[in-house]
Amino acid sequence: MFANHFEPYFGSIRLNDITPQMVEMYLLTRKRSGAANGTLWRELRLFKCLMRIADSREWVYMGKFRHITLPREKGRESVATMAALDAIRILGHEDLWDIVFDTG
Repeated sequence: MFANHFEPYFGSIRLNDITPQMVEMYLLTRKRSGAANGTLWRELRLFKCLMRIADSREWVYMGKFRHITLPREKGRESVATMAALDAIRILGHEDLWDIVFDTG
């Protein structure tokens, strides 16, 4: 992930010179290139982790990156049909009902 995406985008920029706007533009560029939301979340977590390490060593100030987030998008749709949910409820598998209800 680092070598394939971060390094080509931020490679020549010093850590201290990276701005929140650059990170947001990176995420937007990745999104437009087809990266899934889960991928973007993992990349943002990795970036913030790297910056926290750099902050702990006093190479950068992490505070400027704390508010970078990805917009939330609608989650996945439930795959269980109403008939399946009714069958589980009627058969009395309460534990299974909770799992299906919570996860879809």
